[in-house]
Amino acid sequence: MTGRCPASLLEPGQFVVLGVGTSALSVARAIPSDFRGTVATNSLLVAIELSNHPNVVVHAAGGRLRGGDMALSNSNAQNFFRDLHGLITDSEPPATIREALEKSGGVTIIA
Repeated sequence: MTGRCPASLLEPGQFVVLGVGTSALSVARAIPSDFRGTVATNSLLVAIELSNHPNVVVHAAGGRLRGGDMALSNSNAQNFFRDLHGLITDSEPPATIREALEKSGGVTIIA
């Protein structure tokens, strides 16, 4: 399983950003049930997968729902990552959600 290795690196209390796609979903599925932390995502599939983890706080982006990968996108999702706990410090909104994720500081971006 692709997600086991990244999930094994998680530490208690960590703030993690998971994007969209099969790798992100694999990581979410591999997160141990006793993990305590926070996950931010723009993937409904990841959010649903983690909804049964009692010690994981899940923050899901808003925005337009894309079919297929069940990703939330557009400026609402971009702003979510920019504004969430001050992750993005630039005053200009990021051009893409991926850019917002890559500019995040103080978090672990797994997939």
